[in-house]
Amino acid sequence: MQLSVDDGRFERKFVVNESRWTEIILWMQNHPLKFNRSYASRMINSLYFDSIDYEAYNLNVSGISRRSKLRLRWYGEELSPTDANMELKLRRNELGWKISNKVSNLPSFSSTLWHDIACHLGRSLDPYLGTMMATYSRPVLICRYHREYFESTCRRVRLTIDTQHSALDQRFTMQPNIQVFAVVPSPVIIELKYPKHDRKIGDNAAYNLPARGSRHSKYVVSLYNMIS
Repeated sequence: MQLSVDDGRFERKFVVNESRWTEIILWMQNHPLKFNRSYASRMINSLYFDSIDYEAYNLNVSGISRRSKLRLRWYGEELSPTDANMELKLRRNELGWKISNKVSNLPSFSSTLWHDIACHLGRSLDPYLGTMMATYSRPVLICRYHREYFESTCRRVRLTIDTQHSALDQRFTMQPNIQVFAVVPSPVIIELKYPKHDRKIGDNAAYNLPARGSRHSKYVVSLYNMIS
C-alpha cells in the first residue's frame, strides 16, 4: 500500500549530550503528560541503500524538504537477519511516514555476496519498492542503536530514546561487512512522534526539554564521518 503525506506524523528529534542524562530522566518523570514505558527496549539495525551518486544523502544535507531513504530494518543483537522489513522512509517538511514490505528467509550476511542478497530482495518486494531499490541500489552502511519506548498517559504522544549508536561501512565490500565498525558519534537522540491532529499537544510536549531540536539523521551523520 502506498501511503501519502496525509498519513504522515510529526517527528521531532532532539540531540542530547550524555552528560545531561540525569536531567532528561527528571524531565520525563515530572512531565505533565506522564510518559510511561510502552515497549521493551531493543537494538534496531538498519541497512541503508542509496544511489551511486548518494542522492538520498545529498538531498538531506542540502536541506531539501521532500526526501526519502530506503533501508532494510530488523531488530535484535544479530547482524545477519533471517527476516526483516524493507522500508521507504519519506519526509515532507516536518511530516514523516513510511512504506514497508516484509522480507523473509534472507541469505546469511556472513557468507553471501551483495549481488545475491540484492536478487533475493528484488524477488521479495512489491513493484513500487522494487522500483525504488532499482534507484537506490547501492548498500552504503549498517547502523544500529539501542531504543527505549515511552508513551504519554493520554496515548497521543510517543517518545523514544536512542543510545549506543554504531555503524559498519558497506561501500567497498563484495559481501556484507558485519565485523569492522566505523568511528561515528554516539549522542543521545530523543524523538517525539504524534499525528497531525495532535500537533498542539505534541509541540507543547517538548517544553523545557534540556536539548536542542535537530534534523539529525543517523544515516547522514554516519556516512559524513565515514567520508570525512
